[in-house]
Amino acid sequence: MKYHKSIKNKKRAISELIAYVLLISLAISLSSVVFLWLKFYVQQGTVQTCPDGVSVIIKDYSCSQGAFTNTLNLTIQNKGLFTINGTVVFYETSFSNNENTLPTNRWESPNMLLNPSNYSAFSISYTGHVYKIAVLPFRIEKGKKVFCDKAVIMQKTSSESNCI
Repeated sequence: MKYHKSIKNKKRAISELIAYVLLISLAISLSSVVFLWLKFYVQQGTVQTCPDGVSVIIKDYSCSQGAFTNTLNLTIQNKGLFTINGTVVFYETSFSNNENTLPTNRWESPNMLLNPSNYSAFSISYTGHVYKIAVLPFRIEKGKKVFCDKAVIMQKTSSESNCI
């Protein structure tokens, strides 16, 4: 009888071993499937950024007032080391004490090539008064716009410019 009981215990030990092996292989298989799914779902790509040498300045600005609309005349200069493809001009038509936020109104220049040391002039129609101007340059890299957020410049307008 003792011999029979010992065989039963060995069979039981083998079935527990097989259960653990199956459980571990199932866990490894599921983790592999989840990893491959996440790898496909979250595609890795390089984040495109502007080079550090991108810089623009507001060379000149003025406002002219018409009968129905006002015009902001803006001249920017590329002071950086790289060509830029355009700019986004933000302008604030309501007074705000917060100097660090971008103005709410937006105007995007048509695609252009502005080489280093060159100027570009724009005329933007607006209503009211312009209190603050911000210029954000962008470049076209691999067919996509890359905004140079480190090169944003902001300028408060003065009363001599007829913007206020």
